[in-house]
Amino acid sequence: MQNLSYVGKVRTVKQIERKNKETKGVDYYTEMTVEFQQEDEKGDDHIETTNFTFPVTALEELKTKKNKFIIVPITNINTAKGTFVFQNDNLPTLYFDKHPFEYAIKAK
Repeated sequence: MQNLSYVGKVRTVKQIERKNKETKGVDYYTEMTVEFQQEDEKGDDHIETTNFTFPVTALEELKTKKNKFIIVPITNINTAKGTFVFQNDNLPTLYFDKHPFEYAIKAK
């Protein structure tokens, strides 16, 4: 098990629904799309997005975080069936107006 953090910019926040296989009903969640950008060794930009799921009760609050930077704590678990990535709810999710590593990036 490995604890890491995902750092990126919040792009979208919306309500989603998923079918609950046990109850046959529908469960509602908040989905946040976060964009991560980095340069490779050649200086080319690589942009990827990842979706994170939060309780539906967080929808209105998280909408105010759009276009802010976020640090999401994650946990990687390696098993015989593969590597799985989960949000780590034991650590806080942090939000910033500017990229939290901006000063380190400028010093590079």
